[in-house]
This record gives sequence, C-alpha cells and structure tokens, in this order.
Amino acid sequence: MATTFRGRPACSCLAAWLPVYERELKRRGLIIRSIDIYQLIGTAAASGPTHTKGGAYDIVQRSTEAVLVAREMGAAAWSRSGSAWEPEHQHGVLNGCPHNGPARYQVTALQEHHANGLGTGGTGGDDDGPDVAMPLRSWRDGVQWARRQGRSRAIAGRLLVPRIEYVVDVPGGTTTFAGPGKDYGELHHRPRGYTFTAKFATGNYRRRAAPKEWFPAEALDRVKGG
Repeated sequence: MATTFRGRPACSCLAAWLPVYERELKRRGLIIRSIDIYQLIGTAAASGPTHTKGGAYDIVQRSTEAVLVAREMGAAAWSRSGSAWEPEHQHGVLNGCPHNGPARYQVTALQEHHANGLGTGGTGGDDDGPDVAMPLRSWRDGVQWARRQGRSRAIAGRLLVPRIEYVVDVPGGTTTFAGPGKDYGELHHRPRGYTFTAKFATGNYRRRAAPKEWFPAEALDRVKGG
C-alpha cells in the first residue's frame, strides 16, 4: 500500500521498518538524530525499476555497522561506495515486502548466491557486505528483533550501571561493604551526611574483616543521616 514517510512516497512496509531501523542505529550510537534519505519509492535513472513499487530504499548511512543492522533487520543491504557511485549510499530491499517485486531479485541474489545485487539477476559480483545468518529474517521479524535488542540492552543497563561498591554503616559501629562493583575497580565512599542501608537482611551484615557480603546496588537505600 502506498503511503509516505517524512514526505517521501513509500510503501507501508518501509514506513513501518525505517523508524525502528533508525532507532536501533541511534541506540548503537551510529547516528545522532535521524537517517538521511535519498530515495524510497522513486524513478531515479540510475536505479532502473528497483524503486518503482516499494520495499527498496537508498540512504546516506552506509557504514559496515549500519549495513549490518539493516541485514539483521531483514534487508538485503549493501554499501554503494567508491567512484562508481554518486552519491555514495546504502541500498536496501526489505525481505518479505509484498511491494518489492521489481527489486526482489536482489534479495535472492544475496541469500542464494552471496552476490552484490548488481548486474543481471543481481549476481554481477560477490557480496562485500557484513556476514549475517541466511536466509535473512523477514522485515517484520527484523522489527521484532530490533525491539528485543533494545529491551535486552535496557535490562543489562539497569543491572550493570549501578554496580558500585558502597560503604555501609551498620548498628554497633561496625562497617561492611555492600553492592557489587569491586570488579569495576571503583570504591565510592559514603557521601557526607548519608548512610547506606539495605532493603533486606538488616542487621545481618558481616564485619569488615570477614568475606564481603554482596547486594545488588538497587537494593540499597540512601538515607539522610546526621
């Protein structure tokens, strides 16, 4: 189905896939704001018929990493770089898009022939892009894959970022350490005016000379003290 994406003619598959792809590039630090589009549905002479129906895109971002993410997300993608290409760009075709008829041969060329998508049948040369598992995911599965990557990294971030070793004051004047973090080489001393207590096992700390008792950093409360 024809629609638009940021004012450019596009098929509904591209309109759904591109924002997720863009978000994954941003999450990986490969772009700052947005992808830069040369062509979605279009009739550029150099492209022949491949962009006339949908499912194909040309964008500025053509690094190996950007192409790798596109392939992981279900696009037969290549970096079109060098003096033969003006402008240099990333070209991609969504696998499983029903609108990509004129460009579908390029998906076949990559999946079945490890080819570069150029020339007759897209087999005019060997693929020079990053390796991913074949066959490619469908673009729909690629969207789900990218969303899982974001969720996994978010969970990992919550677990890893707080891994700091805190000094904890405990009843009786003894001191212990809580919160994994020594493996990161950091020891954060108690800020002036604050004491750290655990949300569980209160009063069951080991003394400083004993093996350290570890707690997840998120299990610590910071309590204003005297």
